[in-house]
Amino acid sequence: MTKRLLLLLVSLGFYGLAFADQEVDEAADPVVEQVETGDDSDEAEPEEVVVTGSRIARTQYEVAQPVTIIYGEEYENRGYTNAADALFDVPGIGVTNSLTNGSGGGFGNQSSLSVGQALANNFGLGSGRTLVLVNGRRFVGSTSPFGSGGSGNAVDINNIPSVMIDRVEIVNAGGSAVYGSDAIAGVINYVLRDDYEGAAMTLTYDDYAGLSSDTSFQAVMGGNFAGGKGNMVMNFQYEQIGTVFTGDWDRFFNRENQTCNTNSLVRTYASGKSYQQQYIRAGMVVPYTANVEGNPQVTQTGCIGLSAIPETGRATLYDYSFKNGTNGIWYFDGQWPDGTSWHFGGAPGELTPYDDGVSYGSSFFGFDAMDAYRGDYDTLRAGFERLNFSMFSNYDINDNMTLYFDVFHNGFFSFDNGNTSGYPYSTWAFGSGQDFPPTIGIDNPFLTQNSVDLMNSYGATEIYVHKSHVDLLQKGDGGYTIENNNAVSMYSVGLEGSFDLDSKTFNYAMGYSIGNTDIYSDAPGVIGARYAAALDVGINPATGEVDCRMNYDPTRDPALYDYTPFAPGYFTGDSLYGPSLLGAVGDCAPLNILGRGAPSQAARDYIGTNLRTNAFIEQEVTYGVLSGDLFDMPAGSVKAAMGFEARVEQGDYASSAIQNLQLTRSAARPSLGGGYEVDADYYEISVPLMGGDLTLPGVQSVVVDFSSRTIDNSIAGSYDVEATSVNWRVLDDLAIRVSEQTAVKAPDLGDLFLPQITSFSRADDPCDYRFRDVGRNPEVRRANCDAEGIPADFVSLVVNATTTGVTGGNPNLINEVADTKSTGIVYQPSWFGDVFFGSLNLAADYIEIQLNDYVTSFTLTQNMNACYDYETYPNSQFCDSFSRDGDFEVVDFATGLINAGLIDFATYVYKADFAFDVAEAASWVSRENVAMDLGSMAVRWRATQEDFFASADSGATEDLSSATGQFGNDEWFYDTAVEWRKGDWYLWVQGNSRSGGVIDINRQYDDEYLGYDGNPIFEFDGYTTYNGGVGYSVNDDTTVRVNFYNLMDYDGFEDDVFTPEADLLFIGRQVNASLNIRF
Repeated sequence: MTKRLLLLLVSLGFYGLAFADQEVDEAADPVVEQVETGDDSDEAEPEEVVVTGSRIARTQYEVAQPVTIIYGEEYENRGYTNAADALFDVPGIGVTNSLTNGSGGGFGNQSSLSVGQALANNFGLGSGRTLVLVNGRRFVGSTSPFGSGGSGNAVDINNIPSVMIDRVEIVNAGGSAVYGSDAIAGVINYVLRDDYEGAAMTLTYDDYAGLSSDTSFQAVMGGNFAGGKGNMVMNFQYEQIGTVFTGDWDRFFNRENQTCNTNSLVRTYASGKSYQQQYIRAGMVVPYTANVEGNPQVTQTGCIGLSAIPETGRATLYDYSFKNGTNGIWYFDGQWPDGTSWHFGGAPGELTPYDDGVSYGSSFFGFDAMDAYRGDYDTLRAGFERLNFSMFSNYDINDNMTLYFDVFHNGFFSFDNGNTSGYPYSTWAFGSGQDFPPTIGIDNPFLTQNSVDLMNSYGATEIYVHKSHVDLLQKGDGGYTIENNNAVSMYSVGLEGSFDLDSKTFNYAMGYSIGNTDIYSDAPGVIGARYAAALDVGINPATGEVDCRMNYDPTRDPALYDYTPFAPGYFTGDSLYGPSLLGAVGDCAPLNILGRGAPSQAARDYIGTNLRTNAFIEQEVTYGVLSGDLFDMPAGSVKAAMGFEARVEQGDYASSAIQNLQLTRSAARPSLGGGYEVDADYYEISVPLMGGDLTLPGVQSVVVDFSSRTIDNSIAGSYDVEATSVNWRVLDDLAIRVSEQTAVKAPDLGDLFLPQITSFSRADDPCDYRFRDVGRNPEVRRANCDAEGIPADFVSLVVNATTTGVTGGNPNLINEVADTKSTGIVYQPSWFGDVFFGSLNLAADYIEIQLNDYVTSFTLTQNMNACYDYETYPNSQFCDSFSRDGDFEVVDFATGLINAGLIDFATYVYKADFAFDVAEAASWVSRENVAMDLGSMAVRWRATQEDFFASADSGATEDLSSATGQFGNDEWFYDTAVEWRKGDWYLWVQGNSRSGGVIDINRQYDDEYLGYDGNPIFEFDGYTTYNGGVGYSVNDDTTVRVNFYNLMDYDGFEDDVFTPEADLLFIGRQVNASLNIRF
């Protein structure tokens, strides 16, 4: 409260001072001095500004680190309405947990507290290792300590007002010595307009390939006050996009004919080739049926579904249900004694024959399974609604001092209507409790008479129901909805200016900011006790209707009967204190689960609840910077900067009380919270060794920069980071730049403070017969599995069914540490326009990042692989992290966070810009003077060429394994943009390309992967997609733009463009139209 009051007083003082001064100016007689000015533009020096990567003012070509700049004009011309849009178009910059990518890399099914967020992830090193700044200052993060798809203090870029962007500066190598922790993979700085006069608004309509119609409205207004001493700019933005499901998109799933238009990679089970897999799509023979069952079967739909637990509910006589034929024993497979299978596929309560589809060797899944979940309600794109307000104000107290006050506020509501992770399931595989298949007696009133007769014919008095309960939590259009409300506020106030000392000018800045992010997420859940009570049904004698027994049976009176630690008795009393979790008599609504859609709304309301989780993040920063020229040397001025930063980060995660009490199927997740303080001081010095009048042949100038920062983290300890860089200008046109620096990342709050919680996981058991012959070293893996006595034909249940374990944080984590090196060349040939035409700029950099002690959490699969794949077996660190029973089944595991990982990454970054007058180009080509105005053109090429991306979770260099060259880690990513401008017209087209790569860089056998034709396939080809657009200025105040994304309307089926087996999924052509009006 005190901090906010202080900030309020400062802001009131700002406006009081400003407007009081304005009144004085208005009362005074104006005095205007006429000054003659001359045109010295030809002699003007390039403007020196603070370019990201240094606190010392200089031009972008003088910075020794590789810098990519995106200008605000690109946002306008291409119809970008979100600050993330242009950024993620740059090769090498990825996205974590965006609207269209889930945290696991799939579609928009996202972690509960991160739905709708967009986080920068440079070079794929993690969102928490890319530092995002606004106007060179830290911005509050938006990643919850738990339940988020991002990590660290990652900034949700949705919070940055796109209409205010002047430019985006991307430094691709380090930055900790200048900006502090988290800059391992580089720094992204959004520079916003803070001096604006006039007003403008932009209305944008986006057709999302016919699947959704989206809108955005942006308005900006600014002007001077106090006689020009002050300026204030305000921005407002509203954006709305709709939810799109995979089933809305025929490329993924055709609801009309129930066909999946994607492929699956399944094992062939060919003799002696347990490692072999084949890509299968609709209309193909499933290899398992040919090699194991001897009866080749074709998948008609190409859809894989949970055949063991269909959405209708499979009825079995025992409490097990596998895919038919998996174990060969009917009471395990779920078949009835005569080999038939039954489910509630007719009217509710009506048992009908069940076809569990075509087997591909899985115990739970199958192709074409009747009424099995097909993923048609997965979220392709999460819905989103956002309101953004920002204000930037500054006031010149005098010629040498400016007071600034900035406000950001961003609120958005996002929703993921198709998230499947929270569905309840009834299957023995999840253990006892609410997930176990419920028993339905023959007297259950929801059974039809035909079902009762069928049970009698088998002599069955009860059945078990195995079901995917997609109908219990149905909400909206999908089955399971996460709703996320996010509010971000950021306030900054400070002073900046300059002063002269001994004929030298020094710049200073000091300020304070406080920001907070408040996120709460709502998701539906099922209260286990009420679920059990609602299933306990009979005929109410008073009404003759189906009812819960607790509503009419005295022995089920909720005041006496409940899930409590002690049953009513002499010492405990004959009734419970307070209301029962089950409610009062008459509250329960009977639950019918016998069929898809059988549950009534009343029953869903009774058993359902809302699970609300909340995260609160707060950041305070106090900083000061002083920079300027210290003294002159023959080669130029020695420049320096120094400063301090005091930062407080804290975060709290409040779990749902209902979940924490374990009243639902979800494991308890205790609340957590904590924080840390960071004090840092730094300095930077730039020394010109050569330059000016001091030159040599091949040495026009040499500038050496050195920066150092001492970081004191109250939890992770102290650390010093340093950076040294050299900018050597060989010729006026040619410069070489070299830098070497260290960088750090402090542990995340969630990593530090997350308590041990129950977790569920499946795993690719390396001792399962399907995985024995693959991996890092198949020979070592087989030998270690044999040494444990595990048979060669072992079938591990954990491959298909989860087991229970624990996972948690680690308060003893230390800083991640990285060493970054970059070497580059910049070539700007001044002769180019004389010999050819136009201007050309070229840059190439080689960047290497070695990250040590990165925080990693081994999955169960990783722990098991690390146990069996090395000659050190049995190593306690990994082999002791899981347990097997007497049948070698995994029954327990523990995962946690440690500083153990090692990443060695290197890439080339290329940039080329070519701008020219079209008439000049035509004259050069035709060798005749073309005098007409044909406009101007610009060609831009940006690329990354990954050299290697090697990682070792063990931290041992000998375990480093590079993924470069594998599809997804393509060697090349590049884009080529062509722009043309003439008068009121503007056109652009851009190709986005990737080189492709091998399917599996660790492939052990030439025939490990088979294509659709049954022949070995090794790699997926690269490809290029295209975007483009046109803009027209109707007059000085009005501009209309139309842009097209996926210009060629690719959907991924084009065999002449894409490798069919790559199964690439492209949304069709998207059309973006905008109207911009200036006042």
